[in-house]
Amino acid sequence: MKKLLAVALLSTTLSAPAFAADSPVYAGVLLGDSYVGVLGGYQIDKMFSVEAHYATVLHPSISIAGTTIKTDTSMIGVDLVALLPWKVQKVPELTFFAKGGMDYVSNKVTTSNGGGSTSMSTRETKLSLGGGAQYDLNKSFSARVGAGVMGYRNELYVTGIFRF
Repeated sequence: MKKLLAVALLSTTLSAPAFAADSPVYAGVLLGDSYVGVLGGYQIDKMFSVEAHYATVLHPSISIAGTTIKTDTSMIGVDLVALLPWKVQKVPELTFFAKGGMDYVSNKVTTSNGGGSTSMSTRETKLSLGGGAQYDLNKSFSARVGAGVMGYRNELYVTGIFRF
């Protein structure tokens, strides 16, 4: 039984890259300067894709003189991505990209002390622009390094992308 399970698992693992090469759908994990998130995308053709993402900003709580300040920030957005493969013999899997879209940003700041707490929330829509490079390690997995601008913030990030 264990041998049968091992053979089934191995055949699934070996056949996944062949299937992934034909699939336009991908998902990924985002790691930025101060945030983590997930993304999903659809490759329209060799030059364009559409991505949706969700991220949460990592803010530590700050305590000053008995008062604690906690900030919760999240982003959800959609981007159009333009891809430009770099055709060099020694690095055939490298692709440069540029992307632009809209992000919906939600902020909540909570201040609390021994006597109670106060919260304030803001929501805003921001234009996001960016670019970078993507390296395809194989047909199933790619890694990206990018930089972007979103409203008042500049960001550096890495992304792992899995095609399925």
